[in-house]
Amino acid sequence: MKFNKMLIKIERYLPLALMCIFIFVQSSRKAVVVSYDGNTNFLAHKLAHVIVYLLLFLTSVRAFKDFKTALVFTILYGISDEVHQMFVQTRTASIRDVIVDSGSALVTYFLVTKYFKKLPIILRKFFDL
Repeated sequence: MKFNKMLIKIERYLPLALMCIFIFVQSSRKAVVVSYDGNTNFLAHKLAHVIVYLLLFLTSVRAFKDFKTALVFTILYGISDEVHQMFVQTRTASIRDVIVDSGSALVTYFLVTKYFKKLPIILRKFFDL
């Protein structure tokens, strides 16, 4: 029985752990230029933040089985990621990124909670609520 409980915990928390590791590793790398056009580069980076923190929020919901806890975790992780970047050469901490990350989590929170019953069954099963 204990082995089954451990497998269930791994299944719940593994996607979240992988997302956190992915974010940490990407934040540890040298800053990347997507385009030499400043606007395109800016938009590409912010879009990446939106997508990654949307996924972080969704995997947090799966792990914690609670939307509000997942929201708080995602926002705090975004803040910690910016603090981490203060110690990485070629990276800087950015309040703007915290706002984008938190905004992505908040929008996802409101959309998922409002339309949860209308989500495809496969997504509702992913959350296992």
